[in-house]
Amino acid sequence: MRPSPSSARSTAAMQRRCDDFNADHPAGTVVFYHPVIGEPECQMLKVRGDAYVLSGHTPVVFLEGKAGCVALDALTNTCPHVRLNEDGICRTCGADRRGI
Repeated sequence: MRPSPSSARSTAAMQRRCDDFNADHPAGTVVFYHPVIGEPECQMLKVRGDAYVLSGHTPVVFLEGKAGCVALDALTNTCPHVRLNEDGICRTCGADRRGI
């Protein structure tokens, strides 16, 4: 069975998203993982490899310290918290707002 044209476009769009993520986030890049997508709670983790489309439905990547892959939708590039100590370090997740 051939995929429908809209399904093929959707898969291509997800692959482009993975390609863009990989270009901007090589292994070792710090990202913020949100266990609940859209909520501020996060963990500062490092990308472990290339993002890919999981089973044709979800762009994902592996992160150091996490078992299994996580959806790109659960990642942000910056810490969402504003609880900084005197050194500019987030009291919630440990991110350094001056640059990681």
